Amino acid sequence: MRSSRSSRRTDQSRSNSICPLSAARKTHCSWLGGSFDAIWVLAMRVEVKSLSSNETLDWNGWIPSDPSNVMHWFTVRIGSAGQQAGDDFQVAVATRQAIDQRTDKRRPFRGLILDPFEKAKVELLIQSHVENIAASTWDEAVKQLRNTMNWEYE
Repeated sequence: MRSSRSSRRTDQSRSNSICPLSAARKTHCSWLGGSFDAIWVLAMRVEVKSLSSNETLDWNGWIPSDPSNVMHWFTVRIGSAGQQAGDDFQVAVATRQAIDQRTDKRRPFRGLILDPFEKAKVELLIQSHVENIAASTWDEAVKQLRNTMNWEYE
């Protein structure tokens, strides 16, 4: 009886252990004595507040002449989930061919790749990218977003 009680205590203490993660929300952690599933609750989530095309006033009517060779810029307002305020970010959504054909290759491409370019998937791609940002503060979220987007304050 005593051994089952001590093993129960050990299992409880293991479930409270911390498994180091960079930005995952759910993971499976293991060590020599066993394993457990960990769900991480982060302090904040970010979301897309608005999205507009920088290239055309009629995004709904716009059709790319060559869907395999497109680079299209967007303004995306992003903020903390549940709040109205947000900051503006500029993001390029491009195909690999358009990235390869850039004239200024001194800097690496910073944006999102959609190959082939499908208008119906652009908004979903951007929303998914933003919603997958895992941060505990707004500054951390901005730092991650700046890997693929230009921030209005940079």
